[in-house]
Amino acid sequence: MERGGYENNMLNWRETLIPNPQRGRCICFRTYKPLDTGRLVSFYSIPFDFFGDEGGDVIDSTYFPVVEEGLLRFYSSSENMPSSSTLTSVGSSLFVVGGSEYLGEYMTITTKKMSRFDTTAPDDGWKVLSMITPRSTPGTIAMDGKLYIIGGDCYPLVELFDPCLKLSKSVPLPPPPNFPICDWHHMVIAALHPYKKILVASALSSDVAPSLYNVVDQVWEELDHRVDFSSFRGQAAVVRNGTTLCLCNYPGEVHAYDLVLRRWFKSSIKGFSQVGTLDAQGCTCYCPLVRLDDNHLCLLWENHTQYDSTILPVLNCTKIGVSISVDAAGESRFDAFVVASRSYVLGPHETIFDAHVFLGEDDEAGGERGSGVLGGGDHGGRTWEHSGYEGGATIALNIASFKTCYKCWHTGHVERDCRGIPCFKCGEIAHKAIDCPTRG
Repeated sequence: MERGGYENNMLNWRETLIPNPQRGRCICFRTYKPLDTGRLVSFYSIPFDFFGDEGGDVIDSTYFPVVEEGLLRFYSSSENMPSSSTLTSVGSSLFVVGGSEYLGEYMTITTKKMSRFDTTAPDDGWKVLSMITPRSTPGTIAMDGKLYIIGGDCYPLVELFDPCLKLSKSVPLPPPPNFPICDWHHMVIAALHPYKKILVASALSSDVAPSLYNVVDQVWEELDHRVDFSSFRGQAAVVRNGTTLCLCNYPGEVHAYDLVLRRWFKSSIKGFSQVGTLDAQGCTCYCPLVRLDDNHLCLLWENHTQYDSTILPVLNCTKIGVSISVDAAGESRFDAFVVASRSYVLGPHETIFDAHVFLGEDDEAGGERGSGVLGGGDHGGRTWEHSGYEGGATIALNIASFKTCYKCWHTGHVERDCRGIPCFKCGEIAHKAIDCPTRG
């Protein structure tokens, strides 16, 4: 296995294993390295529980991670992996979705290809499948064994891929004005697994309320308040029983929007300065933030300084605890703090550009199985109850039901409950307008 031509007796190079459900959950990430023609894309994996909580949830003041290992990729390609694609998984398979293919002479084309890698049959390699439409940097969410592919500067906004049938179908659009076409490439998305809902919000305007797609009833609903996501783009890491959306624009701080409290929080990550070194001008690389469990996140980011005076980059995998509490004045506060961290050496000139938590075949909800029931069984989403804030009180979040029947195009019900197309003259169901008794 290539080590980039660098040998160091003090550094142990470890080959990362191909993700597999039998090995449990892991964090997969990709790096790229510029080449004369295109770029080399490499795949890595690290154990999901590579850092424990020994001794508690607050990092020791004397802690500083020591770089002990260099990572060797489990797969790389300079031809088969488009740029601006998205790494995701459903069950035991990894997917690389969409992106831009290199045509030469600085020319690219957006692709509708999906590459699938079955981790239980790694010798079969990557199989090429197809989406309905080409997409660049789409959002992806796995829920109930299906893959929802969202956005990517294209039409339709959302398509649903069934890994068993190997087919995609379009998901109806949210009724206007919830999603202007110009906003489709600039979105924030979030998987609300306990409630079987997917949040899709515009990152260009705060004038449009976020939409929620109910995967059980297959209908769109509208959040009952507006949220300003204009400073963010991409997929939020959701914690605290599916109610708190966490995003990161800079590796030293976490922004969080709480759907119950209806407010933004920002917290510098306590203990972060002990983990690694940032550029004084700020980090310019992409720093993936992924959910580990209901109270912890993982931030992957590269050191500003390289390993041992070489050109080998250092990747930090930092476990962050998050909490919302009430202070003495009765004000809610959000805290983010380092629990533990590991640092790894990558190959020369490699830069991380995305990450994904591989859950395996039997745990697609990431520990957030839930019942999918909102507010005592109302899948329409009118009341969202959440327990667990200070004092154990129950707080309700009202969500305006936004059901539309795509048979008669009337609101208030779904297609399976439709009684028929009403008469355009009197509104009754039993006849058409041409046979209406009121017709003169």
